[in-house]
Amino acid sequence: METFTAPSPPKAATMKLTRITSMLFLFAALGTTAHAQAGKSREQVKAELAEAIRTGDIISSESGLTLREQYPANYPNRPAATGLTRAQVKAELAEAIRNGDIVSGDSSLKLNQLSPERYVKPRAPDADTARQAAAAASAPGTATR
Repeated sequence: METFTAPSPPKAATMKLTRITSMLFLFAALGTTAHAQAGKSREQVKAELAEAIRTGDIISSESGLTLREQYPANYPNRPAATGLTRAQVKAELAEAIRNGDIVSGDSSLKLNQLSPERYVKPRAPDADTARQAAAAASAPGTATR
């Protein structure tokens, strides 16, 4: 007598079911982790939403643009970032050029790293040099104008 064995489901269907089940568990785990990490109260979330609506920082429909980007006239201007003045930027650039703190062409090295002999860092005077200069200035017989 022959024994009857139930036909097994196709291998592809079993793998698909396994994959879907594992993805569901993964999403459930990620969802609870993200919720636990947020740590914001309901009032904080409501306040953030109200601020986003007021400033137009809500993404609108399918365009992917915020309301502020679509309708800039309907929302207040954002305050300009306070930065350096033009003169300060020019001074910083001049100092960077003088010190060789500018990246050169294709390499990621600065000019003072590529040619250190061209950019000598000023040394702080040591105590002996300062004493010698002071002694020479106050030595008898030296005329100062």
